[in-house]
Amino acid sequence: MIRTRSFAGSALPRWAPAAVALCTLSTVACSKCGHHETPTDETVSSAPPSPVPAPEALLADLYVTSPNGSWAKLQRGIGGATGILPPSAGGIVCTALGLDPSLGGEIDGTLPSFGVVAGDPASPGWAFAMKLTDARHARSVLAGGDTAHFTSREADGMTVLAAKGESPDSSLGLAISSNGYLLVARKGDDLTRLGPYLTRTLPSRPLPPGALVADVPRSALASVIAPKLRSLWAETQRSLLAQDDQARRAHGGRAPDFADPKAILAAADTMLGRRLDIVGDLDRLRLSLDVGDEGTVISATMTPAAGGGAASKWITAMRTGDHAPIDALPASAAVALLLRDGDEARAEQARELEEALRASLGERLAAADGKKLHEVFDDGAKARSDVLTASVLWDEPQAFALQAPVKDAEAAGRAVRGALDLARAAPFKEMLHLDDATTASEETPDLGRISLATFVRKAHGGGASGASGLAATGRPKALPTSDAGAKSRSASNAGGAMAWSNAAGQLSVVLGAEPVVGLRTNSRPDKTLGAEPSVKQALEPLGSEASTVVVVQPLRFDPTRANLPIAPVVFAVGRHGGDAFARLSLSNGVLREVARRQMGF
Repeated sequence: MIRTRSFAGSALPRWAPAAVALCTLSTVACSKCGHHETPTDETVSSAPPSPVPAPEALLADLYVTSPNGSWAKLQRGIGGATGILPPSAGGIVCTALGLDPSLGGEIDGTLPSFGVVAGDPASPGWAFAMKLTDARHARSVLAGGDTAHFTSREADGMTVLAAKGESPDSSLGLAISSNGYLLVARKGDDLTRLGPYLTRTLPSRPLPPGALVADVPRSALASVIAPKLRSLWAETQRSLLAQDDQARRAHGGRAPDFADPKAILAAADTMLGRRLDIVGDLDRLRLSLDVGDEGTVISATMTPAAGGGAASKWITAMRTGDHAPIDALPASAAVALLLRDGDEARAEQARELEEALRASLGERLAAADGKKLHEVFDDGAKARSDVLTASVLWDEPQAFALQAPVKDAEAAGRAVRGALDLARAAPFKEMLHLDDATTASEETPDLGRISLATFVRKAHGGGASGASGLAATGRPKALPTSDAGAKSRSASNAGGAMAWSNAAGQLSVVLGAEPVVGLRTNSRPDKTLGAEPSVKQALEPLGSEASTVVVVQPLRFDPTRANLPIAPVVFAVGRHGGDAFARLSLSNGVLREVARRQMGF
């Protein structure tokens, strides 16, 4: 066994090596699948060992194929800082785990590697098995002479290695199996508990499709992971409620003016509980990673258990379709979102949000305002069709935009006007620090009839502070239609503004300092996200199966990186056949920036 490297002043949790190893193996996976070949070695049995049952409290099986080829592909794609890392999968794994670098050269990175995780999810046991190029030679080099770094002993059908002069209790477990695998485990006990399953059972199975695959069985999802997540959430609730009680005592028992934590946690408990029910009702969760020429894709496939439970209902209720609505958004959107949901889901979302607001505001919400709040959510749910898009326009002028086809234009108009009425009423007025909100409308040559709401924020001295589009009297000015007019409005505005149009079956709402410009940009962009090759490549695999899509351009948030080629992160959730899927696509440009920052460049 050999100790992991320590860092002065650090207190790494005991599961840190497992996390590092899993991340490392993820990055070195490749897209080649198939059975491995066993090398000829007189120290290795010619007959394949018989499989053994899964260990108790199995959490996940891991499969990695041809790690060397994929690590080389990832290194080429990211470039830069990764060039100083070891060139082989064996070298990178040994470096990550703090093992002797000489071990890297003994590992055959062209053949599959395997892993297993078992035990308490908060502190699991783990082990990895990597095929040795020549088990006899590796045994001789590592523990065969006076200059060897390790001592060896035979135990449980393995050659257990221990670094000379190190305490076994503070060490990773290290061994060579009878069929030629190098085993690394969190601790020595994990070698005997997980090693036989890892080296005899997993290699006997057909390799699943994908570069790196982690299979989480139903037994782990229903009996271990879902209960553990519920326990962690209950702990979090207790901690937050204790903090709330302490704050109330410090203020003479008075409840918070806004956003009562007890009410918010109760609402969150209902919503989160529904999601945890889905996790517990899955038959299998399969996580996979593939490295391509342009980036890396991490995906999850969620298979529901039989019986029509929470997972089946969630998957069946998904509304899916193509990604055309997000394709049409401006290329300047640093964040873009596409949501698809049905009438029942929208009504449920509206009900949950309304209940959460009512509960958090309590008696501070007057009866008339409570009625108005219900009408806003009800009209919004009725007006919308299945599709909603949102975007954060990051190029100047920055803005937040919402866009949705509507099936009831009158209900959509009432929802927007009702929301503005609520912004003028207590307690929303106090929450938003607004003094007033006024509206105006005008016919424009390019956008048709649009409406504008301007907001006056309360100044620290108690008076109003600047309002876009307001005369000194507080009455709304005429609505300028030119960009220059919009800019002149924003110059005197400390409260922001909102522009919207509700025509031709489409509701468009933009919030920002210059909302008219944002409305124009969002409605008629010079260049769209779908026209960007890297975004198009990430979206195409979704076909017509996506329910939710998020596109993020993280480099736009860094002014020093904003002019680099577009490097998107694309996340999607959808349905494929009877399974749900989640897919995360990371471009090489993003991975390159992450590597650069992590390595201090």
